[in-house]
Amino acid sequence: MLYAFIVSFLVYMSTTHQRFRQSEATLTKLSRRIALDEADKPWQAYAASNAEESISTNGLQTQKSVDDK
Repeated sequence: MLYAFIVSFLVYMSTTHQRFRQSEATLTKLSRRIALDEADKPWQAYAASNAEESISTNGLQTQKSVDDK
């Protein structure tokens, strides 16, 4: 009886350990994905600043051309 209890306890501990390990791996992958998705993307900030400069430069040119006429 004691032998069966010890074996069943060891099986329970083994399966629980495997489940928690799998859960931890899934949580790690998820947290890494969220961190990468929410990280600053310098290439997007650079593209946005270039677009703003282009818009403001075009706006100044059209304003100057209106003043010249």
